[in-house]
Amino acid sequence: MHWGWTLNTESLGRDLAELFEEGAPEVTLEEVKERSSGPVRKVKPSRPVAVAVGAFLAVVVGGLMIGLLTRPSEPTPTSVPPVTAPTTSLDSPDSPEVFVPPTRSADGLSYLSLTLLDGSHVSLAYPSDLDMTSAGVEVATVGSLEEAHSREIGAHYGPPSSFIARMEEHSGPGELAATFPGVNEGVIERWEFPEVPIAYLVYDFDPWTVYVWDGMGGANSPMGEEAQTAWAAHLWGGTYAPGFLVLGSEPPLQLVPAADDPGPSGPDIRVDGSSGSLLVFVDDCARMGQTLDEETYGEEVFAFCDEPTNTLFFVGGDAEVQERVHRELVVDPLPPGVSGEEPPTLEQATGSYVYFSTDTQLTVVDIDGGSVEVHDIPELAPGDPLYRLAWRGERLAFYGETDLGRAVMSLDPSDPGFSPTLVKESAFFIPSAITDRVWAFESNSQGVVTMQELTVEGEATTFEVPTPPGLWPAGAVDRGVLFYGDHDIELWGPDGEGPIQNAPGPHLVAVWQDRLLTCGECDRLNLVYLDVGTMQTVDLPVGVVSVSGSGGSFSPDGRHVAALGFLTPPPITSETEVAVILIDVEAGTTSIVPGSVTTNRFSFPNVAWASDGEWLFIGPVIHEDADQGRLLAYRPGDE
Repeated sequence: MHWGWTLNTESLGRDLAELFEEGAPEVTLEEVKERSSGPVRKVKPSRPVAVAVGAFLAVVVGGLMIGLLTRPSEPTPTSVPPVTAPTTSLDSPDSPEVFVPPTRSADGLSYLSLTLLDGSHVSLAYPSDLDMTSAGVEVATVGSLEEAHSREIGAHYGPPSSFIARMEEHSGPGELAATFPGVNEGVIERWEFPEVPIAYLVYDFDPWTVYVWDGMGGANSPMGEEAQTAWAAHLWGGTYAPGFLVLGSEPPLQLVPAADDPGPSGPDIRVDGSSGSLLVFVDDCARMGQTLDEETYGEEVFAFCDEPTNTLFFVGGDAEVQERVHRELVVDPLPPGVSGEEPPTLEQATGSYVYFSTDTQLTVVDIDGGSVEVHDIPELAPGDPLYRLAWRGERLAFYGETDLGRAVMSLDPSDPGFSPTLVKESAFFIPSAITDRVWAFESNSQGVVTMQELTVEGEATTFEVPTPPGLWPAGAVDRGVLFYGDHDIELWGPDGEGPIQNAPGPHLVAVWQDRLLTCGECDRLNLVYLDVGTMQTVDLPVGVVSVSGSGGSFSPDGRHVAALGFLTPPPITSETEVAVILIDVEAGTTSIVPGSVTTNRFSFPNVAWASDGEWLFIGPVIHEDADQGRLLAYRPGDE
């Protein structure tokens, strides 16, 4: 199931074609950053009442949903000077061999999101005056090879050389005994420490080192060369923002949570700080009566169960810390500022229409009447272009097709016949910085991609010129076209010359006039002013760990930016919680839009602004009913 929504109020929206298949367990973060575009008709609230829900709309299950659109009128640009956004500090490790998970504080609580080795997440909140993280995390799981050679898997934050050095401090000199081929041409080493004796398979999953005891020195015999080779070749790992290690395996190797294995009794994850420690056993309150190794965990470890999540916690620290954590720890907390209550129904007339497209149909939602009309538009094309719908003056530009293949087309939605006009054949488009124009991109028989600006009536306004080799278009500003570089966003002139300016990237979240919102790892944002050559860093709201690398939208006056935030760390799954975040450029603040938090069961929500900038439309926010989505409307400043 492949859904997206286009959302463009001027030339600034991005069409987000989401890459989620129904039933698919996981999608990588890079896959969900492949996005595309859309617009909202004029909105004039009859009275100044706070609202959140705009209308109900039926979600077409199985269709390609591409576009949340509202028609813009001519915006009145305002000058908004650069400001310095407040930052939320992230803890820094005291040692390069300690990974300290980031925390964010609000209302007396520290919010902590933990990613386990299997990619699942645990979100916690505890009293913010307690330091439970500065000494870093330890993670563990268990692997079994064809129901034999069950071994605990440990992780060290640092390169293999530092892990070997730490082992030698306690176990004597180490010897490299053997090497085995690993995943992606990697080399897995087997290190022996004869004085103990003990041996480990050592994996380099930069910046983490994974180590697996091979049985030497224990009651069991070592695994043997055949089993060691299988372990080396079928275990892989990757690091996900903000730095957690996630492991995976292929048969015959199987990973199981440490708590599910009858052998090792360690926690799924351990977090340590100066105030105390948290040992987390996920879905394992049955372990409540077991005794942990006193030498490792101390005699004063206090255990309690969070019954709603069946999560067992062992708390280290003095009696006061244990009591406070037991009394005040919150598991799966709502992000700060989000009540979890349903938003109120939109009460006043807006005069707004919102548009969506499937492969060959255009859906029109009447906000005031609460009605939905579906129009067959055979010229609409399937696929995943950069932009699919965009308001251009008084016409709707869209990605279409003719008998010759893909094409850029436009139509006037007020025309009862919905008769499209051909703008350019064999091309896709991005909106121009000029209201009624688009940039069309076409690949010729030699594989050279050219670009040309045209009106939505098909009249060329520039010559056709080659695009920069190897670069992909991202958006347009007054001075030219933006392209995705390896690490930056590159601005090239309309004549194809450049780059004339670079901005930090590589992801372009939103664009307005000469103002860009970009990100790198997307755990914070860059607000770039191309005209004056300045940039400021914008921190994310409390509870948001990263943002989507595209699909954001500036308000028509440039005062606000709406973007999509992830409330749980990657990897992205069908259970990932997402929300719309709002950046107030003038005030330098960020917040979660009330009522926008949803679980990504089918599709991410997307955003579009009303032409006067007073209302932000969000859709679809899908809750429990898989066949219905809700279109939300929010006015900045309302609760």
